Amino acid sequence: MKKNGLIILFSFITLVLNCNTSIGQSKFNLELTFGEKMHPDNISIHYDNGLNTIFIPDTLTQQGITLVQKYYSYVPSVSVQYNNGNKTLSENFFLDKDTAKVSLFLSKGRLVTNNTMNVHPIFDSSNKVYNTIFNTRERLNSAQELEKMQQKYKGQVFQVDSLKQRFLDLYKAVIKSDLSILRDNSNSYFSLWYFRNQTLPSLSALYREDTVFWKQMKQFYVKVFSKKYGESIEGKSIINTINSYLFSVKDLETRQAPLFSLKDIKGIPIRLKDYRGKYVLLDFWATWCGPCMQKIPLLKSIRKKYPKEKLVILGISWDTNLSRIEEIIRKKKMQWRQVLDRSKKISRNYSIHAIPQMVLVNTKGEIVFVSSNDMGRGIIDILENKL
Repeated sequence: MKKNGLIILFSFITLVLNCNTSIGQSKFNLELTFGEKMHPDNISIHYDNGLNTIFIPDTLTQQGITLVQKYYSYVPSVSVQYNNGNKTLSENFFLDKDTAKVSLFLSKGRLVTNNTMNVHPIFDSSNKVYNTIFNTRERLNSAQELEKMQQKYKGQVFQVDSLKQRFLDLYKAVIKSDLSILRDNSNSYFSLWYFRNQTLPSLSALYREDTVFWKQMKQFYVKVFSKKYGESIEGKSIINTINSYLFSVKDLETRQAPLFSLKDIKGIPIRLKDYRGKYVLLDFWATWCGPCMQKIPLLKSIRKKYPKEKLVILGISWDTNLSRIEEIIRKKKMQWRQVLDRSKKISRNYSIHAIPQMVLVNTKGEIVFVSSNDMGRGIIDILENKL
């Protein structure tokens, strides 16, 4: 298993900090500079403010950018991603409260840091908790079997029920191992950060309908973290997130689709209510999301089969780089409208916390289908019955 920033076994990806657990709103100041080989259009930046992941708009120059942003977490964290055409490279940092600086450049296909000040790489060899999780996974039989399944079956894992169930069972075993390590290191802020930013997002698409499992996640958080972090803004955000996962897909399918109004990537206004009388398929995706890209042929086949007079497809992208998404749309010949959900406001209104996800809205504006962990297979059956 390759050691990387997310240490997640599928591609959908001790730093003990002294924290003031009563922290409110603060600001960080980060000066980022980039090597001359890094093209600005291929760079994306986001940070965790303790409530949401905030994506920085496309305002980069070749030299870099200075970020002055508000945050509510105990320690601000920033992620820089670079798409080199073959894969997405990433570096993640915790920042000190003072002005932070870091330079990034490409070297032998890797993203390398230099000239750092008040910056701490999150997935670093000095991070005891991270290394314990990684090394434990290296020895874990369930993790090894998962990796073999991915190599052998690739995207077909979720097309066969028996394979999918085996995958889900194995991944639960891996997560339980991770949770044991986080519990043993609950005094490290990294453990809370990892639970919120790595564990929960990796589970949301896989176990969307498993409310028993989400109740276990809630019990784990309350038992392990709530005493120290429960009354903080960040802690309350975690509980709200878990509660939204407990909101089952069946409940979601019984309500009206939340309305939204914004401009698409061409600057043309879109209002969901204007599509009453038609079915609307909302595809939540991003160009940097491997499974999202794998679903493009499925969406193209749906677009070809069903006329626009009956079915509207809207892409709800988590991308921040406009030129990047325009390039992918052109190369992949994606003939449906796209909007950028940079603030994740639309996604949150639809209880979407991980991608890919698809939501089908009927002619009355009611949600009739939400994809789970079938990689879009279920949408075919529902469209056959509805259209």
